[in-house]
Amino acid sequence: MEIPDLHAAAALNLVGWHDVHLRALGFPTQRVGGLWLTTAPVPVIFFSAIALGPGASAATAAGCPPRDQWVAVSDPWGDLALAAHGFTPEGEQAWMVRHPASTAAVPPLPAELVIERVADAEALHDFEIASAWGFGAEPQPAATWHAPAILDDPRFTILRGRVEGRTVATSMSYRDAR
Repeated sequence: MEIPDLHAAAALNLVGWHDVHLRALGFPTQRVGGLWLTTAPVPVIFFSAIALGPGASAATAAGCPPRDQWVAVSDPWGDLALAAHGFTPEGEQAWMVRHPASTAAVPPLPAELVIERVADAEALHDFEIASAWGFGAEPQPAATWHAPAILDDPRFTILRGRVEGRTVATSMSYRDAR
């Protein structure tokens, strides 16, 4: 896969992650004007719109959802002219994308750290609490950010690291068919 294809695949993976999460939480999503978007007010960890490729409609992105609430748009190609619609950039977000690779080079974990796959609603809520702390946010009620239905989706891997029964690390991945 060439780098431009990897870039596009990463953007579509971002869309998939958002789409599965928001639908599981009961929010409507759609694809229009070269964008994936939702017209509903969503929790602040989610984008309201994501450009699917270069040349997406800035006017469409600016119209979702109503502007009396917080709205975030992801522009992986950096060509959406959103300033004319009252948007301001809030910094760059690094993309983390790589070709699949062997895990043979993974260093050993500390003996006291136990890595567990999150498999039920209680563990998912614990994951949400630890994730909130890690991002400097206040923990939210269960299923505010991650609905238990995502646990049944094989494209997700949700892990927590625990020391003496306390969650000290979290990780989540979403993989599409490619």
